[in-house]
Amino acid sequence: MAFLRRAVIAAIAIFSSVSVQAAELPALLDMALSRGEAANSVRWGFTQNFENANANLTMRFSPAEESGNWSLLAPTSLNHSESRVYDAMSDLVDDPDPDSDLTYEQLRTAIGGQQVRVLEDSPTHTVYGFAPLPWDDVEEDEEAFIQHMLAELTVDKSGAYISRIRMYAPETFRAMMVARIDSFEQEMIFALEPHTGLPLMVSLSQNIEGRAMMQNINRWRVERFSDFVPHGNVARAASCTIEICNPEFLAAE
Repeated sequence: MAFLRRAVIAAIAIFSSVSVQAAELPALLDMALSRGEAANSVRWGFTQNFENANANLTMRFSPAEESGNWSLLAPTSLNHSESRVYDAMSDLVDDPDPDSDLTYEQLRTAIGGQQVRVLEDSPTHTVYGFAPLPWDDVEEDEEAFIQHMLAELTVDKSGAYISRIRMYAPETFRAMMVARIDSFEQEMIFALEPHTGLPLMVSLSQNIEGRAMMQNINRWRVERFSDFVPHGNVARAASCTIEICNPEFLAAE
């Protein structure tokens, strides 16, 4: 999952195989995962606001532009910290398709064959819990970080999609020999894009506290995504089966 991997890499930078018996996923969760996977077959233009203690940038990603995918909307001039953020986004050295960060296309891999637990169930939503497994292209240091995480998925029953992903560390752990993570909390919020009905991430927030090199570390970041414009074969992505895309199917069960 591109956005999860990017967030984990960022967390590790701040502090510079599992075998399970396959279990059948609940029908509601399986439908929600499939709906999110359909969104990944579309290229998206979007506006992103990135904010942390040192920067507040608003950027536009447009995959159809020949002159470059990224453009800076605000501010009109950048300080050193803001320049570093924008350069990291616009260079796209390791992530040529940042719009894939908007989806949860690798979440099924992170669940693997585990038995997910129902943490909460109501008429409007169900919350599932599990310990995430490494997804595709995870490096060794990232995998060691992930092993300390727990995850919660909230499925919106009316829309049959995952509306919230929470990843957190239930206890203190060492990320590297010289770093200790006291607190890690990450939340991703998704909403249905009104024109296609596909789920896309609208916000990501992350908080990390710990100690490294004899210094206390407290880092936070918030990313907000909006103004989505689909590019490519939207009809093919949106024409998934009624069991996946049509919320009326749930009422018929």
